[in-house]
Amino acid sequence: MHTVLRKLDASRQELLDLGLRNPLINFRKLKKGLEIVDERSAEVLRILVAEKRPMSFAALPKGDAEALAEDEREDADSGALAALLGDPEEEPGDGPAKRHTDDKLQTRLKSESLNARLLQIHALARTVIEETGVNTLYLALGFLHWYESDSAQEERLAPLVVVPVELLRADARERYKARWTEEDVGTNLSLQAKLKAEFGIALPDIDPEQEFDIAAYFAQVEQAVADRPRWHVARDEIHLCFLSFGKFLMYKDLDLNGWPHPEAAANHPLLTALLGDGFREPAPRLGEDDHLDQHLGPGDVHCVVDADSTQMLAVIDANSGRNLVIEGPPGTGKSQTITNIIAEAIGQGRKVLFVSEKMAALEVVKRRLDNVGLGDAVLELHSHKANKLAVLQELKRTLELGRPQVGNTDDDLRTLARMRDRLNEYADAVNKPLPRSGVRPIDALGRLLDFADAGRELPRFDFAEMKDWTQADYKDRRGLVVEMGKKLEQMGCPRDNPFWGSTLTVFNPIEQPRVRAALAEALRLTVELHEATASLAQALQLPMPELAEDAAVLCRAAQRAIAAPRQLGGIALKTQDWQARRDDLAKLIGAGRRIQELRQTYGATLIDEAWDQDLLDVRQHLAHYGDKWWRILSGRYRAARARLSGLCRQPLPKDNAACLRLVDAVLEERRHQKVYAQYQSLGEALFRAQWQGLDSDWQVLAHLVEWVVALYRDVGDGTLPQALIDFLAGSPRLDRLQAQLSAVQALFRPRSTALATVAKALGFSTAEAVLPADFSGQRERLTTWHERLEELQRLAEFNLLATELRQAGLESAAALAADWRATGEDYVTAFDWTWYEGQFDLAYRSREPLQRFNRTSHQHTIETFRRLDTLLLKHTRGRLMLKHWNELPHVEGAGELAILRREINKRRRHLPIRQLMDQAGRAIQAIKPVFMMSPMSVATFIPPGKLTFDLVVFDEASQVTPVDALGALLRGKQAVVVGDSKQMPPSSFFDKLYSGEETDEDSVTADQESVLGLFLAQGAPRRMLRWHYRSRHESLIAVSNHEFYDNGLVVFPSPGVHPLASGLKFHLLEHTYYDRGRTRTNPQEALAVAQRIMEHAKTHPQQTLGVVAFSMAQRDAIEMQLEALRRADGSAEEFFQAHPEEPFFIKNLENVQGDERDVILISVGYGKTREGYLAHNFGPLNSEGGERRLNVLITRARLACEVFANFTGDDIDPQRSSARGVRALKTFLNYARDRVLLGAEASGRAPGSPFEEAVIRRLVQAGYDVEPQVGCAGFFIDIGIRDPDKPGRYLLGVECDGATYHSARSARDRDRLREEVLRGLGWQLHRIWSTDWFRNPELEFQRLAEAIERAKLAQARLAAQHAEPGADTPPPAAAATTIVRTSETKADRTATGAATGQPYAKAELRIDLGTRQLHEASAEEVARWIRDVVQVESPVHVEEALARVVNAAGVRRIGSRIEPVLMAGLAQAERTQLVLRRGAFLWTPGMTEPPVRNRSALDSGERKLELVAPEEIQAAIQRVVQQTFSIQRDDVLAEALNLLGFKRVSAQARERMEEALDNLLANDRIRIRGNILLPA
Repeated sequence: MHTVLRKLDASRQELLDLGLRNPLINFRKLKKGLEIVDERSAEVLRILVAEKRPMSFAALPKGDAEALAEDEREDADSGALAALLGDPEEEPGDGPAKRHTDDKLQTRLKSESLNARLLQIHALARTVIEETGVNTLYLALGFLHWYESDSAQEERLAPLVVVPVELLRADARERYKARWTEEDVGTNLSLQAKLKAEFGIALPDIDPEQEFDIAAYFAQVEQAVADRPRWHVARDEIHLCFLSFGKFLMYKDLDLNGWPHPEAAANHPLLTALLGDGFREPAPRLGEDDHLDQHLGPGDVHCVVDADSTQMLAVIDANSGRNLVIEGPPGTGKSQTITNIIAEAIGQGRKVLFVSEKMAALEVVKRRLDNVGLGDAVLELHSHKANKLAVLQELKRTLELGRPQVGNTDDDLRTLARMRDRLNEYADAVNKPLPRSGVRPIDALGRLLDFADAGRELPRFDFAEMKDWTQADYKDRRGLVVEMGKKLEQMGCPRDNPFWGSTLTVFNPIEQPRVRAALAEALRLTVELHEATASLAQALQLPMPELAEDAAVLCRAAQRAIAAPRQLGGIALKTQDWQARRDDLAKLIGAGRRIQELRQTYGATLIDEAWDQDLLDVRQHLAHYGDKWWRILSGRYRAARARLSGLCRQPLPKDNAACLRLVDAVLEERRHQKVYAQYQSLGEALFRAQWQGLDSDWQVLAHLVEWVVALYRDVGDGTLPQALIDFLAGSPRLDRLQAQLSAVQALFRPRSTALATVAKALGFSTAEAVLPADFSGQRERLTTWHERLEELQRLAEFNLLATELRQAGLESAAALAADWRATGEDYVTAFDWTWYEGQFDLAYRSREPLQRFNRTSHQHTIETFRRLDTLLLKHTRGRLMLKHWNELPHVEGAGELAILRREINKRRRHLPIRQLMDQAGRAIQAIKPVFMMSPMSVATFIPPGKLTFDLVVFDEASQVTPVDALGALLRGKQAVVVGDSKQMPPSSFFDKLYSGEETDEDSVTADQESVLGLFLAQGAPRRMLRWHYRSRHESLIAVSNHEFYDNGLVVFPSPGVHPLASGLKFHLLEHTYYDRGRTRTNPQEALAVAQRIMEHAKTHPQQTLGVVAFSMAQRDAIEMQLEALRRADGSAEEFFQAHPEEPFFIKNLENVQGDERDVILISVGYGKTREGYLAHNFGPLNSEGGERRLNVLITRARLACEVFANFTGDDIDPQRSSARGVRALKTFLNYARDRVLLGAEASGRAPGSPFEEAVIRRLVQAGYDVEPQVGCAGFFIDIGIRDPDKPGRYLLGVECDGATYHSARSARDRDRLREEVLRGLGWQLHRIWSTDWFRNPELEFQRLAEAIERAKLAQARLAAQHAEPGADTPPPAAAATTIVRTSETKADRTATGAATGQPYAKAELRIDLGTRQLHEASAEEVARWIRDVVQVESPVHVEEALARVVNAAGVRRIGSRIEPVLMAGLAQAERTQLVLRRGAFLWTPGMTEPPVRNRSALDSGERKLELVAPEEIQAAIQRVVQQTFSIQRDDVLAEALNLLGFKRVSAQARERMEEALDNLLANDRIRIRGNILLPA
């Protein structure tokens, strides 16, 4: 705390000047003032103040010696300029008339010098008001002549009475007149403090309640200094001069001992943050990159003017209570932002102090608030607005306002939210990357359009392999695909590679000779094999083998031929019966072989004839009787044996079994004979010579059958050639066949080995798998492999890539590559096509806004959103107007309201504003919750500690010194500091004005040049506004954006169609020179500028104009040159009185911050001397921070800026000055010269998305001149259509729904504000929706082409309009909000304030006891009745509550039987918590604050103060204090009793009221200061 106080006191000392530099202490006659001679102070005061008449100035006759002497003392060059001017109404011989009582102030100057002096004083006075918000031009009446000590030799002068005045005239041909501003006539406060502190002399004060008698005042001063030798009062010494009391008042204001609670002021959070440890603000609600619509509802912020997203962030931060710095580069809408911050504060019921030294900054915000209907909440206490009568009239007018009519906006807000969300959903759906892949649908659409425009269809990869990829996955895989595409471009279709099928992925060049040799060997063996098989085939009389596999067949045929049975020659080989009747042959041979075997076995036993016998019956008898013991007895048995015996060569065996075997052999032979007989002819036909009947060699025949059947089978199976049968059937010679066969067989193994070696070397599983079947093909393939072996490397590389693709999950890519016959680029395109097609399909299926998109419907959504979003501003304005009206106090109240009412009703002798604020400030603050003041007026009009503001807003804070800001900050709870650290620092210009010399005292805050810098240095959070609105041509902001903001501003491009938005222009005045040693001006440049002013006034009077010079001398020179031209030609005078909101000005570089005009003329003034020497001294630009002054200067124009100088940027040598301001000036001058009529810039940037590329390609194909990304900084129109007839001009801006569209931080930015800004700049715009274009590009292009043609016609109409007279008429300003007010005012409403409370409502009980008496009622019943009374009358006295029950029961009095019942019921009510009892009063449970009720309508017996609860009395007192804002302690009791309905104050009532009041004070529910009660 001690550190803070020490720093504060050091800062205060910066403000204190009681030394001789202060003209209020030591007045000196300067050229910035004017001495008035031969006048009487009392008469001057009477005319100016009492009669409120202006006074003109009279020059002395030309022949007057004193005047000549005075003129000789004038600077010769000033006199030369002054000679341009003469008295416009003076005639020869005129002299002063009615010297002391007329309305002319006599001077010592000649006419021309007087007019020149008044011209300078008028311009300076206006500048002071505009720059500091305080009028410092006074007519000083009476001077004290004093000495610093008795021994001092030099006499000092100090003014005594000061009358605030202003100079005015109707036009250049009229004289200036001095008029009282109606601010308070004052005394010299600094002199009072000086004399009090150093001499103990107390000068008298002026009593505002009394008529001021200046003569009596002078007499009192004379009496006060009577004992000081040589001191005297010069009563009629009069000077028109500049005096400033503000610094002294601010010095006193920062004396914390003068504050009600010095310790609390010393611990003020803002003070301790600035002078102590810095700011520790909470984190912001929203980050710089947050999308606002995701966090805010449409009605969450009370914006009353449009706000872009950067402004909204600042408003939200301010709304959250954070102390904040808002950096607003030129033209970024600082006043808009402040307007919304103030509106938001009004919406929250907060009190605002808006502070700026610049009158223009205050007025532009006031105009904005007026336009939105909230100006009624503002009290202006700055410049000429600080007039006590005007203040009172404004307060009276506000109190008499009618109630605003405001409708219900809930439906509109809901619809707006729905439309906004729908627009955001579409923007997200089109632009938001897909979760896995990161692909934006619009980019996918653009790429698909690229592919479609290529005009060819390509196969697709399998997207199922890609659907889960991330963007990194896609890029990695695409790298493989690109590599494969290049490989395909190099090698062609892989399947056409001679080594196709090889699995090699690496082919070592070292292996190439070995592989080539293996191929040669395989080829040789293949050739030899082919030749050998050909020879063998010839020997076998077989066809020449074509297929390699035929060699094996041929060998088998040869082997079969060689292995053929020798008996083969005698048989019928060439018949199919061998195969067809092979079963019959088998039966034949089987039968013959068995017959032969049986005869051989039994031929020795049986006679030959036996084989012809039928022995079946013999066998039957032998078999039947042979096993019987009595068989011998059987005749049949014996007969059978006898017959058999006759057929045997030997005796018949005795064994019956042996006999049976002989019989069975005969029987079997007879069966085989039948088979033999059946197939005998077949045997004869096939075996021919080998057939010998039953004597045939059946084994040989069986072998022949087996061999021939096998032969036919193999032939039939293709194992052997059919021709082999013919060959064998021809009885060939087979002796040489074995050698030929061996030759072939000898080649098989080595060839197979060679081929296996080749196959392995080439990466084939087997050679047979890849070689052709025929020998010729094999020879050709092997030859090709041998000759084109280097192509194996390409296939190996392909295989490697294909493997990598498969390993990467791209099986389809590898498969497609194998047969790819298009270009390698097409292969990559097919991959991309699949990827983007699949991604868009995913987006389309998962994002409903894409599915439901329809241009007509979407455009309707946009239009609805725009309408409702604009309407929301009007709704908000109306709501805030109503809120302000609802919170207006009732002027009929007591305390401060009574004081204010009395002052309003006065006709004269009103309290000075400071006293009014001291006595009724809170009431004024309730009427006007927003105060607009300069730092000096804060100290002047608001006594310390009297008023507290929830929010203090500083504008143009870079020009406010920290010490100047402290007084305002001490009156606030939260600070928002608005400015630009790259713009003008605080200026010492006005210090020089008042002291004639610069001050350089050391102080703590001197390290921080401005309060803005101090806030930033102490860690206050910062927001930056970035959208630049001011410049209608980007050349007007280009240098500033580049030099000072790193191109960080969002600058909207100009289409080049506005004929008046000509941008930056340079006038090189080589014939002029800078008069460096004498006037320090460039006279001819000043004349050129003045002539340009007159030209503008005549040709473009509708455009506002400002002129800025680098120095005061050059400014004065321009002013005088213009004055002469205006007097010579009065045709343009109307222009100089026009544009009251933005009047014409001529200013110095130091004083132009905060101003903006349609056209700005810049006069450098400095430059080359007559000798051609450039001194490189450019005034303030050479000093540290000079570049900030230049930044301000070059950013004031909206339409055009013209620079006048006699040198160019090339003439500036950077080596001769290290000042950044000089280097920046060089850049600016070169830019102004080289780019005179700069149009919208082609940025050189690539299109923002593939979709835009597709649109541009289509436009170019149609012959349009197209530029992508038109703009210069921060914002770029997607596509610009150039006007072919006028270079630099654009016919149409085409906006897509891509990155620029989606980059907006809110739907308002995206779908309304940006387009409104662009259209305001003259752009014709056309929107293309990517979804529509993709669905039907031809239809959408047709719409675009039609829009271009419409734009051409519009441009032609615009050109024709500007060719007509009056074409420079600017567009009408935005209409002010018109909210209808009813005739109902606050005075018409039933007072609910201090005058009366709500009427007391008595409970109306209905008790039906039937036949019972009241004493028979139960305690529960009585408890419920008491509860019913308390619910209506809480808090109510117990006696009153019981009386209500008794009266409702129809009982007249409470008797001995009734009282116990009532007490029991009361106890029951308390026990069951139906009521709560506090002392003698009953309360409804849950009630914490009692209502304040007026009992004036009650019967006298019920109207007793003791029946009022103490809490209700306290509430009445608290309400009175709150609604009167402050009130005398003695008055509060009567007012509170009046609220409760009591007309007089008895001693007993006073005692109860005092007790309640003391309780409130003890619990800090109200405060007391002296005898004044204040709200807590």
